[in-house]
Amino acid sequence: MTITAVEAIPFAIPYRKPLKSDGGEVHIAERVLLRAHTDAGLTGTAEAPPRPFTYGETHASIVAVIRQIFEPQLLGMAPTRREAAHAKLNRTVADPTAKAAIGMALCDIVGQAADRPVSELLCRHGEFRTVHHMLGCAPPPAVVEEAQRVRDTYGITTFKVKVGRRPYQLDVDVCRTLREAFGDSVELYVDGNRAWTASESARVMGVGQGGDGQSDRQPDRLVVLRRLRLGLRGHHVPRGRALQLPRHERRPARRTPGGPRRGAALGRRVPPSCDARA
Repeated sequence: MTITAVEAIPFAIPYRKPLKSDGGEVHIAERVLLRAHTDAGLTGTAEAPPRPFTYGETHASIVAVIRQIFEPQLLGMAPTRREAAHAKLNRTVADPTAKAAIGMALCDIVGQAADRPVSELLCRHGEFRTVHHMLGCAPPPAVVEEAQRVRDTYGITTFKVKVGRRPYQLDVDVCRTLREAFGDSVELYVDGNRAWTASESARVMGVGQGGDGQSDRQPDRLVVLRRLRLGLRGHHVPRGRALQLPRHERRPARRTPGGPRRGAALGRRVPPSCDARA
């Protein structure tokens, strides 16, 4: 079984209401649908999200790099050779969501061929995932009303709260109101989109440790990891990085001569910012 074609199809779906954050409003969900076809009749499907201000990719750039560069590199390859495929893709700098979509499509093909869920093929690492709903910036009553509707309609109890406004107390008030409305029946985490400074993130995290159940995701710069990591009880998940373990669950990282830094507790490669000694 080999790959015979890779399609990149741009599309856009209007939101029912604009998604507001500190950086403005988003009215349309722009995506690129990717289909990887094989000579066995199996087709792997995936999706790539253009986010020019985060990943540097646009509708046009994702479609162009797939059609002009990635598809010719993949033609004739077996979809089971995912590491070899990514080695070819990684010759091109950046384009992370385009590469990720191809990786997902290849996994989809392998799962169909084996008649097994992809999570099982990945050692069940991704068997369970919590579905969350993203709450945009709005007055506290409006945010609570939306969360209530989503929970009652879809049973979703995990919410990502968009934050980053100034003064930061506006966002703290939203999180407090959500916690007062739902108690411990929901899980909340915040997405700052690099809007807060390190000092603002530290102040908000201090509030979170006081019992508001907040966690911080994606602060302004990696320096925040080093400045804020010690003494924080909540989880901190910067975009594209591994979830940090609490200090009592971490072991010192080890480095083999000439090799990558590895976390003994996880047994897999971890970025330097998640190293217990970084």
